[in-house]
Amino acid sequence: FDYQFINPDTDPVAAREAGVTGDGKILLVMGDRKEIAGFASETELTKTLIRLTNPEPRAVYFLTGHGEASLESSDNSYSLAKQTLENKNYTVNTLNLVAENQIPADALSVIIAGPTKQVSQAEVQILKTYVDTGGSLIVMEDPLLLTEFGEASDPLANYLASDWGITLNNDVIIDLSSQQPLNAVSYSYSEHPITQNLSENYLVIMPQARSISITADPIEGITQTPLLQTTPNSWGEVNFTNAEGTQISQDPEDLPGPLTMAASGENTNTKGRVVVFGNAIFANDQGFDAYGNGNIFVNSVDWAAEQEDLINITPNTPTERTFVPPNQIQLLIVLLGSVIIIPGLVVFAGISAWLARKRQG
Repeated sequence: FDYQFINPDTDPVAAREAGVTGDGKILLVMGDRKEIAGFASETELTKTLIRLTNPEPRAVYFLTGHGEASLESSDNSYSLAKQTLENKNYTVNTLNLVAENQIPADALSVIIAGPTKQVSQAEVQILKTYVDTGGSLIVMEDPLLLTEFGEASDPLANYLASDWGITLNNDVIIDLSSQQPLNAVSYSYSEHPITQNLSENYLVIMPQARSISITADPIEGITQTPLLQTTPNSWGEVNFTNAEGTQISQDPEDLPGPLTMAASGENTNTKGRVVVFGNAIFANDQGFDAYGNGNIFVNSVDWAAEQEDLINITPNTPTERTFVPPNQIQLLIVLLGSVIIIPGLVVFAGISAWLARKRQG
């Protein structure tokens, strides 16, 4: 790339022609397209570069109506995930299929993040039709223990198993390689666009996750990839009725490790894509910035939306740090220490030294 500096005070005509109306603006030009960065920072320049190289609108939708967490900032929300996607020039919306009964035409992907009630069979049929025409799904389902599914069937999980050969197991991953055994930690990665910037640098940690199985019988046109796997020192606990105080241990009926934490599927005939996680907590506001959690979520959206070129250029959202003023007791301690105690010790040491020399004559 080429660059040049223009002083808007000495060359106001050039600044006006570029559309620069304030100090510190940076104009990016590629061919006939132009974008202006509001100020000089890595995040702002990356966002502007994405708008410049990918000007077309990209819309993704978070499914609602089943107890999913909010996209607005609150406890356990997905506001950081939303903000990061918007920084990459995605338009992020919510979608209530029960009310709208259709998927918008501009949807590149539908994200189903931690439903606590089942997605109905009618909704799954709409989602299936959408994927069969080249759409994509990102499904994040927590273990059944953390939902209100009860004993009822899960139409969404049934669809993933029958059409994609990806099964969400009824278990909870116990990972003894983790400091907290209920936190499943990624140990190995498959070669895939979603994991290309994770394997050498970042772990993915999923608190209270369920495992995923991929069918051994091939399905015509379907390619499945186990994206993340735990260590062999883990298992999928299927017995949830242990007596209180009984130590959980691996039993013959449990699923032996290594276990798959996330998987992807691609239909080479319809071009439909799915990404399935056995956990939704990892991508909420409490887990998004931990290790590679946010990276794999955003990479999954990029891949599902067929925006692979964007995978390695996710803007870093700066961490906000706030100074918390001390309370009155802390202020009093600081005041006494700096104004009375420390100076008093200095005076005392000086007087003691003077008296000692005086006694010595």
